Amino acid sequence: MLTRPLTIAVALALCAANADAADVDATAAANVALSAQTLDTVSVIGQGETRQVQRITAVDKEVLPPGTSGQKILDRLPGVSVQSNDAFGANEESQTISLRGFDKSRLGYTLDGIPLGDNSYGNYNGLSIARALIAENLAGAELSQGIGSLGVASTSNLGGTIQYFSQDPSTEFGGKASVTVGDDNQRRGYLRVDTGDINGFSAYVSGVHQDSDMWAEPNQNQTTRQFNAKAIWNVGDNRFGAFAATSRVSQANYAYLSKSMLARGLGWDWNIYAPDWDRAVAAAYCAPGTYNAQKCAFTGGVNSIDDAYYQSRALRDDNLYSLDADLALGDSARLKLLGYHHENRGQGHWWAPGQPSNPGTPEMLPISIRSTNYTINRQGITAALSWQWGIHSLEAGLWYERNDHNVERNFYYITGPFLDDGYLNHPDRRLFDQDFDIRTRQFYVQDRMRFLDDRLTVDVGIKSPNTRMTANAKPGTEASYASGTLTAKESVLPQAGIGFKLSPNQEVFASYSENIAAFVGGGSGGPLQVSPESFAASAGLEPEKSKTLEAGFRTFGEKYQASIAAYHVTFDNRLLSLNPCTSIEVGTRPECITRFI
Repeated sequence: MLTRPLTIAVALALCAANADAADVDATAAANVALSAQTLDTVSVIGQGETRQVQRITAVDKEVLPPGTSGQKILDRLPGVSVQSNDAFGANEESQTISLRGFDKSRLGYTLDGIPLGDNSYGNYNGLSIARALIAENLAGAELSQGIGSLGVASTSNLGGTIQYFSQDPSTEFGGKASVTVGDDNQRRGYLRVDTGDINGFSAYVSGVHQDSDMWAEPNQNQTTRQFNAKAIWNVGDNRFGAFAATSRVSQANYAYLSKSMLARGLGWDWNIYAPDWDRAVAAAYCAPGTYNAQKCAFTGGVNSIDDAYYQSRALRDDNLYSLDADLALGDSARLKLLGYHHENRGQGHWWAPGQPSNPGTPEMLPISIRSTNYTINRQGITAALSWQWGIHSLEAGLWYERNDHNVERNFYYITGPFLDDGYLNHPDRRLFDQDFDIRTRQFYVQDRMRFLDDRLTVDVGIKSPNTRMTANAKPGTEASYASGTLTAKESVLPQAGIGFKLSPNQEVFASYSENIAAFVGGGSGGPLQVSPESFAASAGLEPEKSKTLEAGFRTFGEKYQASIAAYHVTFDNRLLSLNPCTSIEVGTRPECITRFI
């Protein structure tokens, strides 16, 4: 077991509001249902919360290019770092998020309550917000640093949660359209049509088509096609809703740069070998699997097989659907229900040096295409019952999800270069093939109590997560992978917080929370994507766990809000992976299988 206390840190956030700024769209603000005051720029603080909460609204998008991912907008918040190598923040292979020492795969994500998984690149349990929601349809987001809401449907929220909210349909009939053009053949069109209010019913349909080239050579094409539709029906005090999203994405991936590579003069815009096929082939003959002393050659500042490859691409197709209801149960109780379904198909292409095509023939080449293929088929429900009773605001809820996931790694022989912007079929080699059955159950109960004329707020609650992951390795593959089951569960994970208003414009808060993360599966690697021997040797693995303690002070003025917060995080049971092969050989041969400790 590894225990790693993160250093106590203090963050100060200050934001001034323009008194003449336009009001936030009423329907968007209502949909986000924020209890805290929201500024016309960034809402730095969550007024009245016992946790550190930050919020953004649709207004924040206006200073960024149309189409900027909702995740990239979070980079404007204090204490948050969101980076990627494209202007829109949508390139998933390069995207990073840092929040209180945790990376993006150890945070929790939802869209209108729909779980989005752990946001990993080779995802097995969700999809990114950039694929789930067209950027123009974003109403806002709530970021909880360190301690997320108990009701968030996530199995990875060790370091906090990000809850996204989509815009409601307009009550007025009309439409929106925009066209964006830019460098690198950037072309993007957005269209939306709203029905307006029809006896309590309203809806919209919207779509995006986007094409662009890479900003660095070889300037390969990248395409995105998306569709969003949303409908709501208000019946008295009850509300019913439906949402649909489809996404078809093809992204060319960029190479990584190190300080050593920059020192060798490769330059900030160094990328991959394409379209220089001969140079890629010469370098591939230096790889261990296809080494040929007479043909091996590095040129132009490259001195390692790990420096570059010919090309790489990510293909992702998603369909996401949901139905929800918000029902009044008398004057003091409400029941919220949500059902969702998500289908995904994806391939990640990498032109692997050292993996020969057509070995033993005159057509032999030292490169083949390695493809990691993913499928996700998941469906789930969430329910939350809230009840107001005197000083108590009680809430209890549950989340259940079944996820059928498959991941396989294939190799495709080639005879020369081509643009791999489509799905590949009929592989020549198959390294592994695994099915995953992932069942998640989570229950929670919480109580918010208010005392002293609402000056004192006390939150207490617990949740009980249980994620059972079963892997089944299919026969007929080159490598023997594990079949087995891992379960991450805790009967009681506590959360408590307290807030006190020193004055109408000043308050202090403190909170404590414990969380565990489900074991990573499928396309993201994890302790089941290993050999049977490695899995057996890893018996007794415990899920990663975090304990967070935070405290802070908030103050408000007519044109400003500010907060200061200190936190301490203990990260237990950190899972580490070891592989005996060099980085470029990982996952290419049976002996290059990872072991977790």
